[in-house]
Amino acid sequence: MNFTGQVAIITGAASGMGAATARELAAAGGQVVIVDRNESLARQVAGDIDAGEPIIGDVSDSAFCNRAVEATLARHG
Repeated sequence: MNFTGQVAIITGAASGMGAATARELAAAGGQVVIVDRNESLARQVAGDIDAGEPIIGDVSDSAFCNRAVEATLARHG
C-alpha cells in the first residue's frame, strides 16, 4: 500500500486497532494525525511513528472534533 502524500486522522489511535492503523498508514508513507483521550499513550504512538503532536480529546464532543479537523488542516493543509 502506498499512502504517500495522504493525510489521515486516526481516532482511538493510542491503542488497539487505532494504533495499528496509524502505524500501517505511517509505514505506507502517510501523514498520520493521532487523536485519543489518553494523552500518555497517544504521545507514545505519535513518537513511535514520528507523527508530531497528538490531538488529545473526546470525539463524542462535536466541538472537539471541529477543533481537531482545524488543527489537522493547519498542520497539513
